[in-house]
Amino acid sequence: MSESSPEILTPPPALAAISTDETIAKDTAASVEPKKNGKSLVCTRCGSKVLLAESATHIRKKVFLPLMTFKAAVAAVKSVVEESDRVSDVLDNSDALHVLPDVPGEVLHDFWLVSDMYTFENVGVSHTVGGLKYLTCADCEIGPIGFQDLQQKEEFLVAWNRVEEK
Repeated sequence: MSESSPEILTPPPALAAISTDETIAKDTAASVEPKKNGKSLVCTRCGSKVLLAESATHIRKKVFLPLMTFKAAVAAVKSVVEESDRVSDVLDNSDALHVLPDVPGEVLHDFWLVSDMYTFENVGVSHTVGGLKYLTCADCEIGPIGFQDLQQKEEFLVAWNRVEEK
């Protein structure tokens, strides 16, 4: 076998004006579809169905959410003590959205996006707190499992790690 020099290919005239990096980025963006939930999403505590399969899209966003509690526990306890072993990213919340001072919580990055509130099977919605409405399990009232930013009317975000797929 003899070694030959590699053949240099030139792009067709229609692509000549587009750089290779731009072409790759466009091809990648066109071929990657957002991930949908393959199974139903249920409450981690009671197993109540929150969303049906294929009804939410995975997105990444850095958002602060208060620690999950039960409604009865919050009513009975006047002060909430932060449990540092349950807080994942609380020290790095400087650029997180919706940080509430003096409220124990965690910064989360993965969410299920739902664009219509009627998509939910079983969810409770809180009163407005700082421009947000928090989502809870309607059966056991644990939450928040997610939130709705009232400036984004068609966007409900359910925290990835606060529900499970079944």
